[in-house]
Amino acid sequence: MKRKIKVLAIFCVYNLLLISLCTTTFASKIYSIDDTLLSIQNKYDDDSYGGCYIEDDILHINLTKPTLQDTLFCINKKAVIESVNYSSKELKTIQQKIATLLKEVQCATIEINDFNNNIIVSLQKKDEHYINAIKRMYHDTDLIQFNTLENQIVFSDQSSITPMASSSLYVYAGARINDVSVGFCTSSSGFYTCGHGLSIGSRIYLNNSTLIGTVTRRQLSGKTDAAYVEITNSNYVSIQKWITGETYTAGLMYNRSYVPGRPVTMVGSTSGKETGTIVSSSVTVTSTPPEGGNSVTLTDMVKANYSCKPGDSGGGVFDLNKTALGIHSMGYFPNGTSYPSTYSYFCKFENVTSI
Repeated sequence: MKRKIKVLAIFCVYNLLLISLCTTTFASKIYSIDDTLLSIQNKYDDDSYGGCYIEDDILHINLTKPTLQDTLFCINKKAVIESVNYSSKELKTIQQKIATLLKEVQCATIEINDFNNNIIVSLQKKDEHYINAIKRMYHDTDLIQFNTLENQIVFSDQSSITPMASSSLYVYAGARINDVSVGFCTSSSGFYTCGHGLSIGSRIYLNNSTLIGTVTRRQLSGKTDAAYVEITNSNYVSIQKWITGETYTAGLMYNRSYVPGRPVTMVGSTSGKETGTIVSSSVTVTSTPPEGGNSVTLTDMVKANYSCKPGDSGGGVFDLNKTALGIHSMGYFPNGTSYPSTYSYFCKFENVTSI
């Protein structure tokens, strides 16, 4: 018993010392966090790793059975260990089972919350009868948190708001095309945008006036709401710059992480630049696409608290280093037509570029 108390005391002291010693700038901490994430991916297995998050500029790593050795490892990496009840593997399994239960629902989100090591289920009032069914499946009252969606989560396109101006010759991230936005490019011959509202063969118009290309790949299912536009107008090329002028990168080999708490910027044709932080790196979202038909469920989405407006769909999402993280897809507008959104959702870079 004394040994357990001693280990716990050392565990707490080391964490307190770590917090007091982390005084470097936020930008340098982000680099350190990325290095730490690479280390823990190989160190911990799926049964013990419970996700991670950034709070007060410090990386917190969730483990189901942390040891003193784990604590010492994380001190060396300037991170903090948190003892939790559920691994990421367990939470993802539960998330999938709840998604199966809610397959007939028209609008819902099921997100893994690394901050509290639980799952948040958000439903419209008309669907709240599903809550009792979920509670019967899982008796741990701390495992599932329920929220009410006052309105629908909608894809952020079909805007009547005047877009930001875009110059000729170059196709910038955030430029207006077909009522949506340019996301990012990995070459000068084309670019990625959202998949909803478009189809393979769709003709793409810059500023809704100049024909510049055609959709050659598109997906609105699984983990992806994305399309690839091949530029066919010889007067135009894609360029790795935001519409506001800053240069970005979109290298395929860059190690990307979607840690809750990480700062991000969305660049859309209506909003321009909007900043926020990642809230959850694993969300299942169900909504109805603007073209109508049956509702669509997208998995492995990222939830962030930057705001968006109609027309921002397809806009690129970037980290502090202006590296592309994904494509903006939809937003939650609790007050209906009152903009901007409270939360936004984007598709991960690797899911976008794999279409």
